[in-house]
Parts: sequence; structure tokens; C-alpha cells
Amino acid sequence: MGMQSIPPPCAPRGFWEDNRWLNAHWAEMVQTYPNMWVSVVGQQIVAAGRDPEEVTKIAQKKTDRREFPLCFVERGIYVY
Repeated sequence: MGMQSIPPPCAPRGFWEDNRWLNAHWAEMVQTYPNMWVSVVGQQIVAAGRDPEEVTKIAQKKTDRREFPLCFVERGIYVY
């Protein structure tokens, strides 16, 4: 299962590989990061948390990248 991240207009090198890695490890993400936002760079989780803006800021600071897969790891039913 898994969720496709929405790519930026000009996805940086590695974006799609990171997105595929996230989908391949979805079951692990659901167990480790339930109902949290995660960002992936270099096929590794670089930031995770409840606030997507904070997760984005942390990932940008750690990686010096502006775009990367950012995904909500939904566990069970989540009301939006």
C-alpha cells in the first residue's frame, strides 16, 4: 500500500527513488511513524513529526534540499 507524494514541478535527482523507497517500506513506516509526517532523502527518513511544516523545516536544514518526498503515514482511519 502506500501513498504517492506529490512531486515538485522539477523534482530533484533522487526524488523518485526516495518515493519508491518510502512505498517499499510503508508497513515499517506505519509501525514506526503512525499518523505522522515523514520526509525521505537518500532513502532514509530525515525528519518525522506531527506538524508537516516543522518536518519540512527540519529536513531542509539537515539536507540543504528544498524538495523531497513528504508523506503522511496514516494508520487506521483518520478524519481530515
